[in-house]
Formats: sequence, structure tokens, C-alpha cells
Amino acid sequence: MCTFPQCLLQHLTRIKSDHWPLLLSTRQDLRTPKGRPFRLIVGWTQHNTFPTFTNEQWNYAGCMVDSLSNFTSDVKFWNRNVYGFLGTRKHHLMRSLGNIQQATDHFPSKTKGSLYWLQLRDRNTKCYHSRTIKRRNFNRITAFRIDNRDWCTDQDILCNKVVEFFKRLYGEVLPNIGTNPYFSFLRLTSSEISILEADITNEEIKKVLFNMAPLKVPGTDGFHAHFFKFSGISLEVMRANELKVSFREGLLSRN
Repeated sequence: MCTFPQCLLQHLTRIKSDHWPLLLSTRQDLRTPKGRPFRLIVGWTQHNTFPTFTNEQWNYAGCMVDSLSNFTSDVKFWNRNVYGFLGTRKHHLMRSLGNIQQATDHFPSKTKGSLYWLQLRDRNTKCYHSRTIKRRNFNRITAFRIDNRDWCTDQDILCNKVVEFFKRLYGEVLPNIGTNPYFSFLRLTSSEISILEADITNEEIKKVLFNMAPLKVPGTDGFHAHFFKFSGISLEVMRANELKVSFREGLLSRN
């Protein structure tokens, strides 16, 4: 598994034998994502140079998506060279601890694993948690049965099928409630309709932004609401024209 992490074992069709032939592929061209998506580290906002860095590098050019994308590249560079890139430092420390543990280990790995099993059996321990997590890193969904009960290995088709499944699972199909009598609903006045049709204001956007939980799950851009609250760039968010256009036209950008 460690030598060939992308290996794939397939059961072929029985033709001239009563045994299932096996096909072991050691070089699979799987399009797995490289690295992790960008996520804002809250500790950045506590660094003494981060407010100055944000004011210098943040540039709102009329599109919030492009502005956040450009700032993401700059903040990654700042993280590596100023903040210290905690991920790399963590890997170095973990590697050093691993070398120390190997140097102080007097038993072979198999013997040590047998001793763990004899002592702990199948208890829910840290040892078995680490083994499960290590195994999970190699798990890949390379094929499953689709609608016609045939095995499919096309990654694009598999992705579409997964999206369709969760759409059906969490989606909502409104039932036909039929026709309702005209007098069963209250009618809005002209002043109330004008309020609903009015454009959203900067004050409303600011109120919604500052009422959000600071560490609420971020969107695809990776930025928490905490960043906009305490970095001093909320004024640009309030002037985001695309947000007002989305409310006026009833369409949201895919980005």
C-alpha cells in the first residue's frame, strides 16, 4: 500500500474457469486533488503585522471574487515568509518525534503490534485510531454501480452521480397545493411592496455581516466572517455592486 498508494484491484468476468480472475493495476491515473483548499487561519489576525499587510495588499477592483483570489495569493506568501508556515514547522517536528520514537523502539514493528493486540485487544485506543486514519488516507472511490447496475470507472460520471444523489437526498420538491381561494391570504399594501422591491443598502449588508458568527464555516473562498469583521475591509464588502445586482435581478453568481 505504501509502495503503490494508487493501486487498484478489479474482479474480472469469469469466462473459461470457475474462478474470478483478478487484475492488479499499480499505476492508476486518478485525478486526485493536490493539497488542501485554502482556509483562513484565525491566528493570522492576531499577528502584529497582519493589519498593516492587509491594508497594503487588499485592493478592491469592483469584483469581490477577483479581489479575494488576488489577496489569497498574497496571504499565502505572507504565511510562508512572515507568519512561519506552521504546517511545515509541524511536519518537521512530527518527523523529529518519529525519528526519536524509532530510535528508542527496541521491538520490531510486527512484534510491537502483536504485543499491542495481546494487551489491548480490540479496545478503542489511540493506536487503532491512528491506524484507521492512516488507512483512510489511501481510500479511493474508483468505481461503483450506476443506474443500469453496471460498474462505472469514469471519474466525471461518478462525480455527477454523487452530486445527483445528494440533490435528491437533500433537495425539496414542492407539492402541488392546488388553487387557493382569493380571500384566504392577506394582501400587501403598496408601501409594503415598495419596501420589498427597494434595493438593499450598505447598512443592511453591514448588519447582516456583523450578525454572522465569526468562525462560521467559510465558503469556497476560504474566508471566515471574522476576517471581514476585524480586518478593516468591511467597507469594500458593503460597496460590492455584484451583491446588490444579485438581489435586484434574483440571480447569484456561481463564484
